Amino acid sequence: MHHIAYTVIGSIALAGALVGCQQSSAMAPRPSATLAPPTAAAMATQPSATLAPAATQAQPTAAAASSAQQAAEIIARYYQAIGQRQYAQAYPLWAEGGAASGQSAEQFAQGFAQTAGVQLALGEASAQGQEASVPVTITSVENLSGGAQEVRQYSGAYTLRQDAGGWKITSASIQQSATNPQPPAERGDPQALIQAYYSAINAQQYGRAYTYWSGSGAASGQGFAAFAQGFATTAQVNLAFGQAQQDVAAGSAYASLPVGIVAHQRDGSTTAFCGSYQLRRVNVEPFQLLGWSIDKAQIGPAALAASASQVLANGCGS
Repeated sequence: MHHIAYTVIGSIALAGALVGCQQSSAMAPRPSATLAPPTAAAMATQPSATLAPAATQAQPTAAAASSAQQAAEIIARYYQAIGQRQYAQAYPLWAEGGAASGQSAEQFAQGFAQTAGVQLALGEASAQGQEASVPVTITSVENLSGGAQEVRQYSGAYTLRQDAGGWKITSASIQQSATNPQPPAERGDPQALIQAYYSAINAQQYGRAYTYWSGSGAASGQGFAAFAQGFATTAQVNLAFGQAQQDVAAGSAYASLPVGIVAHQRDGSTTAFCGSYQLRRVNVEPFQLLGWSIDKAQIGPAALAASASQVLANGCGS
């Protein structure tokens, strides 16, 4: 078993970087910097542990990951690069060396100048032959005149095509769907987010689960394809929660949530894990509308018990 996300979208030319100008007339935001107020410290991502035994943590080969998973990983990598302001890495993920975005590399980078933060949610990708579609929901914080900021939500899908160089973005159709939206219910509470995370895993909605991790999934410490393949043998996960401990520092709220986990594998075997998740929410207007995300985890194997509650009661490290 292994463990989705944040990144940033640009705003200055809403019809540009996210959507190939020749390919789509839909208005869309531009990916950009970080989820937190724009400080160097806020841009750092945290590596995290996985729930998988070491034997299952190897990165999958291209053949092991499905075409849809490979295409979804390109979109996650796209936002991860943008979230680090590594536009030179994001731009060529568009086809034709970036030209399919409808912009030069310089125009592409300039398009993120007014974006303060963004949150990516991956939908479940589909692929047929050499083409794939990756649904996304993007919640961006955009700088306005006079120092004001506004949260906008966009939804739609990217289209990708596979060639000799791998999967590349060929077009996108993304439209604004809301202004200053409240965070989804599962992002309003640390326990609700971890419950939603495992509900998504149990439903094999790995894109949704992956982007519950900070940095568009980067905080999981894995690429999306490896993350999804890490659950290939998992049939069902049951979990129990301890009491969350919360703290506030430097404009953010932090929560440490103890968990006990029983994972049922497809071969009929069962394993147990115990530890805690660390979650974070920015408490600065309007970033608090992005809600909680998973920053890291400290989870390891535990003695098997009859239930996840008993695993937790027995104590971690047993």
